[in-house]
Amino acid sequence: MATNVTEKDKTLNEIIDWAKSRCHEAGLSRFDVRRKSDRDFYDGQVNAFHEMLELCRSMLGYSGSMLSCLTYEDTDNSDPSDQPQVGDYGVAVRETADGQEEIPFHIEREERTGLPVALLNERLYAKPEDDIKDGLYVSLFQLYLDGFMLSRTGRKRNKDAEA
Repeated sequence: MATNVTEKDKTLNEIIDWAKSRCHEAGLSRFDVRRKSDRDFYDGQVNAFHEMLELCRSMLGYSGSMLSCLTYEDTDNSDPSDQPQVGDYGVAVRETADGQEEIPFHIEREERTGLPVALLNERLYAKPEDDIKDGLYVSLFQLYLDGFMLSRTGRKRNKDAEA
């Protein structure tokens, strides 16, 4: 059965919109639960919807580039790749009514899923290059949904980051 590319793209865009809303709902639901296992469940949903979004975007019929939440808006020029990698650090930035919110982050690998996640350093006067002993783990896609843009300022390399 032959399918018109525009019809296929229309259907894919409907699925993308649906998955975005479900992903956002799962991300918000994460904060309504107290047990870690429940939070892990919602984190898993966010990651699954994100993978589905990326698959649908890759199947769109035109060659234009899509905005990806998993790229850096600005890089430190140490690597031509704009994809977040384990060991990267920088600042997550978003516009607020009071100005601009900036939160230092590190990219780490989530031990259960193996996916890269952002570890946010929410301490007062924190710097991106500081080591983070205790922070808030957030999926990269959730940061995107919350309106943050990632700016890499550097990369730490160690044997844990290579795994």
